[in-house]
Amino acid sequence: MELYPKTGRRHQLRYHMKHLSHPMIGDPKYGKQVHNTLFKTHFQSRRLLLASRTLAFEHPFTEAAVTIHCPLAADFRRLLGCLGWGDIVFEVSG
Repeated sequence: MELYPKTGRRHQLRYHMKHLSHPMIGDPKYGKQVHNTLFKTHFQSRRLLLASRTLAFEHPFTEAAVTIHCPLAADFRRLLGCLGWGDIVFEVSG
């Protein structure tokens, strides 16, 4: 799922996903413990499964467009591969 924060408020995406009944896996504050435990047990995943892949903004002084891309962490990529989602996520997100 791709999410786009609007205000930059702390926990904004995590909070909204919880209230849409789609909490993020590994979220100790807004997630569901049963989901977190399942992912710890079966996939050795002990992290919040949330990643910022791209950050884009206008430079405040030069007004140039700045885009920063970041690959997913190796453990996140491994987990997506275990779930059979790796090709879909890597293809869409780059």
